[in-house]
Amino acid sequence: MRVPIADLSYDGLPALADQDKSWSRRTGAKAANLAEVAAMARASKDASFDVPAGFSIPFSFYDRFVAANNLGPQ
Repeated sequence: MRVPIADLSYDGLPALADQDKSWSRRTGAKAANLAEVAAMARASKDASFDVPAGFSIPFSFYDRFVAANNLGPQ
């Protein structure tokens, strides 16, 4: 399985409304896909669902947590 290389340079807390599928290397596929669904729901007048406002936590935060707690080798 090929795993994309995480973009650890981004360190903001992006709102879902500011993301799209291109953000998957920064925040992960789930967050990027949810952002796409949220955009479709906002764009559609006939959407039968709503995606609440939210944000995602970038991989860079997790990377710093692992390093700060010496969890890398484990």
